[in-house]
Amino acid sequence: MTYLRDLTIRELSTTWWSKPWIRTIVLLLIPIGIVDVYYTLLATDRYGVDVEFNPITRFFLGNDLWLPWAIMNIIGFSLFCMLAGSYYLHTRGNLEGPNTLWLSLIIALRLGLAVYNITYFYIPFVVTVYPPLWTGVFTFTITFVAMDKLLTRRDDITQRSIKSYFTVRLSNIEDARMIRAAGPGMQTLEEDAIPPAPKSALQKNVWAKRGVYLVLGVVMILAMGWIVEVIGVVTGLAEWSERYGAFVFFNELSGRGFLLSMVGVLSVASISMYFIIKAFETTEELPT
Repeated sequence: MTYLRDLTIRELSTTWWSKPWIRTIVLLLIPIGIVDVYYTLLATDRYGVDVEFNPITRFFLGNDLWLPWAIMNIIGFSLFCMLAGSYYLHTRGNLEGPNTLWLSLIIALRLGLAVYNITYFYIPFVVTVYPPLWTGVFTFTITFVAMDKLLTRRDDITQRSIKSYFTVRLSNIEDARMIRAAGPGMQTLEEDAIPPAPKSALQKNVWAKRGVYLVLGVVMILAMGWIVEVIGVVTGLAEWSERYGAFVFFNELSGRGFLLSMVGVLSVASISMYFIIKAFETTEELPT
């Protein structure tokens, strides 16, 4: 936020419109506020105001002020998205790069909460997994990594750059297919005549690593429920929940099981987030 005071109100409101790709991102983010408001109202109407953990939201909805709350929520997030786009464009020319980590964090948090509310409306509670929390965490992680990549770019995303990117990728795939189809004899002759071009192999290897990391991250999230279930069976927490319900007083049995379950969940979530972030950090390392 160091450079926020350097921007005028007019610049904050209009600069984001000057670049088509930033304009597109902002316009795609704005409906998130509408979706979040819609499903928050549906969930509180079905399950009661107490399901909302934000005390400010609880106050407005509990006093039947849902309309002003909804308007402030939607307009506020829309203005924030415009500010984010303008602030990024204003700071990306700095020597140290764009100062936008806090923007990526807030946007990811808002999208994660929106997914949480959507999931809660359809699947409010499953004893050992709690889908709303983990869909929200997963969405937050993916969104934060993606927004951080976008809002740290030094150059613009254009139709030409997108077309060039996919053209190069398709060309590399086609080249690799033709080399495999030519057979080892033809490949040897070509290697003798033309110096090797390792770029295609490097790119293929990089994307293979990214794919592996992403698969491992998703597998860890899918395995989370099974791991917690095993902890519940081993500690007796599952039997305790069936007999007395999910929310009861803690004793030496239920408290131990709950603690181990939380440790297991946090450990699996941390490993999953590590794999996902590692996938996006994987880059091409060209030989020197």
